[in-house]
Amino acid sequence: MRFEPLTLDLIAGQTRSYSSIQFVRAQGGYWSAECFGLDAFSDLGKTANVGSTMPPLLVIDDDADAHFLLGRCLIQAGIQCDLHTARDAEAGIEYFEKCVRGELVWPYVVFLDIRMPRADGFSVLEWLRQRSLLGNTLVAMMSSSDLPRDVSRSFSLGAHTYLNKAVRPEVLGPIVKSAIELAEQHRSPQSK
Repeated sequence: MRFEPLTLDLIAGQTRSYSSIQFVRAQGGYWSAECFGLDAFSDLGKTANVGSTMPPLLVIDDDADAHFLLGRCLIQAGIQCDLHTARDAEAGIEYFEKCVRGELVWPYVVFLDIRMPRADGFSVLEWLRQRSLLGNTLVAMMSSSDLPRDVSRSFSLGAHTYLNKAVRPEVLGPIVKSAIELAEQHRSPQSK
């Protein structure tokens, strides 16, 4: 599949690209993106990351622009990744269920928005915590809120870090690079 430059107003099956990151909207609310010019996208309904040597990252946010801006920030930070996205908390949990079943590779880092319709990011954290799955990935809460109760609740539920959505590449880069290095050191051969 080849992708054309920037296409807006996406519906299932259409694409959008920016610089060296490309997005495709798949059925079921997922978007998939691979950084730095890769043309092939894994279908998130099947097995993801087959043959991919780039670390998988996941963003769970109801705002498509947030997906796009985070992808751009990762590029500016020099992060080479296979970026997957989920449009809401339910799609994020579905993504993790596929990881548990071995249909998807566990993301090294999850960027999790707090405020989303229906279920919020805290519900995703609670779901991961109740199943003792927080050790499988680094969770970075991302929000425009800096309310102490949001920060405190994030950490009490097991988030590893808390970032403002307007995070700059020079802040994001070292965090993600460290998380990727740590994940690669601790991943067993069968989970890579």
